[in-house]
Amino acid sequence: MAERVYQLMLKTPLHVGVGGIDQEETLSYIPSDTLFSAIVSAWSLIDPAHVSDKLAPFLTQPATPTFVLTSAFPFAGPVRFFPRPLRLLDVPDDLPHKRIKKAIWVSEAIFHQLRRGQLPKNELDETVNFIQGGQVWLTRTERDAIIKELELPHHPKGPVMEISVWVASIAPRVTVDRLGSGSNIFHTGRIKFSDKCGLWFAVRGEDFSTLEQGLTVLQDEGFGGLRSTGHGAFEYSIWKNLQPLPTPKLDEYFINLARFAPADTTEVEAMLAPDNTAYALTVVKGWCQDDTAHPWRRKQLRLVAEGAYLRWKGGFPGQLANVTPATRQATFNDRNVYRYGFAFPVGTM
Repeated sequence: MAERVYQLMLKTPLHVGVGGIDQEETLSYIPSDTLFSAIVSAWSLIDPAHVSDKLAPFLTQPATPTFVLTSAFPFAGPVRFFPRPLRLLDVPDDLPHKRIKKAIWVSEAIFHQLRRGQLPKNELDETVNFIQGGQVWLTRTERDAIIKELELPHHPKGPVMEISVWVASIAPRVTVDRLGSGSNIFHTGRIKFSDKCGLWFAVRGEDFSTLEQGLTVLQDEGFGGLRSTGHGAFEYSIWKNLQPLPTPKLDEYFINLARFAPADTTEVEAMLAPDNTAYALTVVKGWCQDDTAHPWRRKQLRLVAEGAYLRWKGGFPGQLANVTPATRQATFNDRNVYRYGFAFPVGTM
């Protein structure tokens, strides 16, 4: 399968909610299941009669999806960031364990070293190699490239400056009761990316046209929550001149760049159970609408989070997980509600 990488340049702040009722929290990236759901939603606006046809390859047994995608991760200028691999490394006692574990994101150069099992011991300076409050780990060379691309003021002999890829903030909002005109203040979290910074994601497939049709619609519709107030608008482009990410060979270990829902116990035993695997689980929940536009809570789903270190068994592991509400009161005529959960493997050899 061919690989294509997309850049998303956010024109307005972004809100990607975390499960629960607390709207102050927001993610700094777009998970693969959210990204895929947005694309399918766009398909339903373009050609609602053929959405089922587009989804059919994802639902076959075994699945033969027309494409698989990563989550949308941050980037700054020419540097892509990846989730820190959860592969267990032997970190010597004289190195900063907490500093390494605090990093949520790693630059491309750091990522490729970690996926091979190598620890970049010379790239651990707290003031140089860690930015965004310690959340992002990068090399000195990549730091200089970002400063140059973003045209940040910098003096070689001056103090090390902080690089801000995105800024998280909390915005006050108000609801007004329609009957009594009473007001109620609440707050929502959002992030705003700096100039020449945004999100990227990779796709493997043979035909990217239907996906790009969805992205074209989403540019104006927006990603995430609070779209009615202008959040989540973006422009997309193809990121050219990049080397494809390596794919694993059978029975090798790999780093996964998407949220993953094993299709059955066989995949769990083959990919998650072997020795040396490392992964974290994330709980995904939310709302959907039935055919009468009534809102219902989707079934809760546990997914393997991005950055997992798993064993490769070939094919297209994962599934579109059925999260249709279990209530008999809901009206879902001839359709189910699904959540994307296919793996996106990157080899470690």
